[in-house]
Amino acid sequence: MARHGPCRVAPTSDPRPLDRAADIATTDNTEAALFNHDVQACLAGRKELAASLHARLENWRGNDARLRWLAQRDPSVTEVLPAPTLLAQLAQTGLDAMDRPANGWRECAGAVRGIGLPAGGQVQSPARRRSAT
Repeated sequence: MARHGPCRVAPTSDPRPLDRAADIATTDNTEAALFNHDVQACLAGRKELAASLHARLENWRGNDARLRWLAQRDPSVTEVLPAPTLLAQLAQTGLDAMDRPANGWRECAGAVRGIGLPAGGQVQSPARRRSAT
């Protein structure tokens, strides 16, 4: 048995470059879990978390415009544009829920519900979508 490197993995003759957004995406989103934890804590009475939640939602809402600007300069970014657009809409719904009177957010949530998520509610990486077709 031949040994190749510390992991004993044979090198390929034509390695695929890891230069796409899907190549660096993580499967577990720690930031989403922390945000959910803070939302639950805020709803349970820790109102001091509201400003931080609001700031995170504003940042996520703004990512769409920032990534669209970047995509004009680097076409490889265009493959991820649907995700920040959806996140911006969800973030706006969260901001509306924080800023509007009770139940005022439901109209925005209903509009967001109908966009973009495939069956099961999971956003798939572009590589996974290609392999499924």
